[in-house]
Amino acid sequence: MKKLLFILIVFPSLFFSCETEVYESGVFQYGTEKKFDLQRNYLSMDEKLTIRIDSIHDSRCPIGATCIWQGEARVYMSFITETENQLVLSTYDNQKDTIQNFEIILTDVLPYPDLLVETDTDDYSVILQINKLDD
Repeated sequence: MKKLLFILIVFPSLFFSCETEVYESGVFQYGTEKKFDLQRNYLSMDEKLTIRIDSIHDSRCPIGATCIWQGEARVYMSFITETENQLVLSTYDNQKDTIQNFEIILTDVLPYPDLLVETDTDDYSVILQINKLDD
């Protein structure tokens, strides 16, 4: 009986922890927001789309500064299906775009610049939502 209780408690927790690790390890679902780090490949759950954030150029007005305009963060990414396409999204004037039958929405670029904090390029990430449109 103790063995059965052990199996019923341990195996489900191992299953769920593995599932969480897979989701955090570079797999994304359509229709949900996901954090994407720089220079890392992310594969859709149906394995039909790979996205990589190549670089981020951030000129947003930092916290603690007085600026003439709000600035923008531009996100340069590779969008790979059967072919590879380049895509640029911006927090200012181009927050979403459609390639083939996918809609890519830029939700946020993190961290937001601050005059008192130096941000290394590797610290940046973006929040994207990828929607699969009807064929």
